Amino acid sequence: MTPTSGGARGRRVTERDRRPGDAAARQGHQAPVDRARAIGCLLAGGIVVAPFLALLYDLDAGLAVMALALAATAFLSREAARTGGASVRRRLLVVAAVNGALALVCLVVLAFLIARRL
Repeated sequence: MTPTSGGARGRRVTERDRRPGDAAARQGHQAPVDRARAIGCLLAGGIVVAPFLALLYDLDAGLAVMALALAATAFLSREAARTGGASVRRRLLVVAAVNGALALVCLVVLAFLIARRL
């Protein structure tokens, strides 16, 4: 008796069939890892685009959204550094520090613009 997979009667199960995600991809279904990667890319794209959309309304709104986006990126980079290897950890901490510093600069400029109007 030859082992078969799911609904494919009479077909031999190969090593390729046993790898997670491969069977779903061959059947036209999106694997969970690909879906998570797509959601991450969508979130990253939103973080990049949001400040420029806010800038269309007002400079203050653009700076505020940019500061929030940079702060979120700094936070996520720092959290990712906790789980990464030594070489990746250093780079992620540098990214977190740079994004945190840029967020602080945006907040200082925003505060200066608001104080100047008062």
